[in-house]
Amino acid sequence: MSRILLRGAQGITMSRDRPDAEHVGILVDGETIAAVGETIEAPDAEVVDFSGRTLLASGLDDVKDQLRESGERLLRGIRPAGSPG
Repeated sequence: MSRILLRGAQGITMSRDRPDAEHVGILVDGETIAAVGETIEAPDAEVVDFSGRTLLASGLDDVKDQLRESGERLLRGIRPAGSPG
């Protein structure tokens, strides 16, 4: 499975122990959330710009399922540069 880095989202944690963040990255490796943070480096991952979008943390399984479903919908709409419309 491929690795996808969702970069630049606003992250809302809903936790007093962990503040919200303006530019969050989430590295998804197959069906696993491999990393969450503001400075994730993953040169082998496909990068998807999530600027202007909000990611809301809930239970980890919920987040994983939401990201997989959202990512699948998003990726279906992405075409390589230069491909016909």
